[in-house]
Amino acid sequence: DVDALGKEMIDGDGSDAKDLADAFRDVIDRVDRHRVQSEKMGKELYEKAKSISKKSKSIHQRQQTLRDVARLSTQLSDQLNTMRQLQETLVVPAISRVVPSSTQKSFNNKVLLKLGILESRAHLVGMHDAVWECGIKGEKEKFEKEIPYVARMMIERWRKSLYLPKAGALDYGVDGVKS
Repeated sequence: DVDALGKEMIDGDGSDAKDLADAFRDVIDRVDRHRVQSEKMGKELYEKAKSISKKSKSIHQRQQTLRDVARLSTQLSDQLNTMRQLQETLVVPAISRVVPSSTQKSFNNKVLLKLGILESRAHLVGMHDAVWECGIKGEKEKFEKEIPYVARMMIERWRKSLYLPKAGALDYGVDGVKS
């Protein structure tokens, strides 16, 4: 389903812009539905996790709530992975094909400025990891060309001091084992 939609969006010959726009709208709508569902799941997960510590709960109730938390965590992880897959396989390639590189760079710079110094550093670590995980040589070359040398040299330090405290928990599954 995702692959067919991606082929329709990315491999088209450009002759039918309306179909391309409709396909892109469908993908964005899907991503948005996943975002809304993820937000609801996250709130429910938070409330259940918070309720575990209530002294009024019996051990059996706490165990059941822990099972619920584990189940919700797995569902949320699956939901977020689906969102990421949609974005990486469809949205990003479509945008890179339609939006000129200079506009993308300008937008990225505005995002980094808006985030502030600490948030933009954490974002840069995430961008670095995404580029290296995708394994595309051209993307690595672009990253090295566009990101100043000093910033690239600071990535590991920022990973430890800024990124891991915020995002490190995402690397662990419900069983506490690093994925």
